[in-house]
Amino acid sequence: MGIDLDWSESPIYEWKLLGGNIGSEVRTGQWVAIYNEHAKECLLCFDRSAGGDIGWPSSKSWGAQLEARVSEAVKNHARNAYDQLLGRK
Repeated sequence: MGIDLDWSESPIYEWKLLGGNIGSEVRTGQWVAIYNEHAKECLLCFDRSAGGDIGWPSSKSWGAQLEARVSEAVKNHARNAYDQLLGRK
């Protein structure tokens, strides 16, 4: 369920930062993805009940996390649209 990081005696270069030109610095406020070549997935931020709030898209709880966030976004959007129709905002 976690990202299964392990300690290695020697460096293993399996991580890439994606989102800009190769060799350019990562700038604050710009989109970036942390990609693992071994797992062939990017790390994502989402709520976990234990451990760090990161995981893979294929993590077992990913679907439930995504469903909850989409549901919350839809409810907020509908509430805001309703308020606008009634002139509350």
